[in-house]
Amino acid sequence: SDIEVRKLIMHSIDKSRIVQEELYGQAQVADSMFPKDAPYCDISLTPRWDYDLQKAKLMNCQSQTVAADGEDDLPLILGLTLGIGALLMLAIGAACFFFGRRRGYADLDKEQKARRKQELSQPVAAAVGTPENTA
Repeated sequence: SDIEVRKLIMHSIDKSRIVQEELYGQAQVADSMFPKDAPYCDISLTPRWDYDLQKAKLMNCQSQTVAADGEDDLPLILGLTLGIGALLMLAIGAACFFFGRRRGYADLDKEQKARRKQELSQPVAAAVGTPENTA
């Protein structure tokens, strides 16, 4: 569960070592959301989630034994996700194909009508070798 994962993470991170080595002891370990010198925030929370790697390892082992009891939903999740995703992609692709084809034919018709209109508006050139004014 989500709270178990949070506890596991809190127990597996050595915050005091990070403050000492990375921040050169210039800070305090944050164990609450607000600083201790803020008004009404100088209380200590219980239970404290201090660094305890052994406890974190034991908590992690419990979650693995629960998953080994046959409650592994990964194949179901992958099957549903890939199946629904493939169908959705197929539907989107088909819709794009049909609407694109319709628009392409409409654009082609517009272009052909514009060419015909342009050809009809231009004067016809005289044939080579014939006089233009025969009157």
